[in-house]
Amino acid sequence: MEMQQIIEKYETENKALTNALLERAKLIEMTGNEIQRLRAYLQKMQHQNLQLAQSNTQKLAELKLCRPSIKTLQHGLGCKNGMLKAMKLEAEPKKETQHRERFLNTIPEAQPIRREEEDTVDDLNGDADKDYTGYPKSKRRRQSKSFQ
Repeated sequence: MEMQQIIEKYETENKALTNALLERAKLIEMTGNEIQRLRAYLQKMQHQNLQLAQSNTQKLAELKLCRPSIKTLQHGLGCKNGMLKAMKLEAEPKKETQHRERFLNTIPEAQPIRREEEDTVDDLNGDADKDYTGYPKSKRRRQSKSFQ
């Protein structure tokens, strides 16, 4: 009987080892499949990384090529803005002058003033020797002193 027990013991051990071997084979197969899947994913990521690196290099090259033209365009834009400001500032006095001329054109023509003491006719534009009253500076009327 001892032999029978030893044979049964070996058979159970053999079944256990066979099961362990099957488990190991399944694990190796699953691991192999996982490794293949991960390798495919790694290759996909490497390809995507390569495309991104090439795109990045191309964008940097375009940026380096565009910088001088951007600076030139910015300079041109600044010059244009300066010219527009200068033209605007030049136009403002013209507007004021035009406004003043329109205002003066709406006022009726100045009528000549007849002076009693000289019996002469002068217009409102006046000469350099006249003050704001329209009378010559030398022939102003004197205020009477009787009001003192």
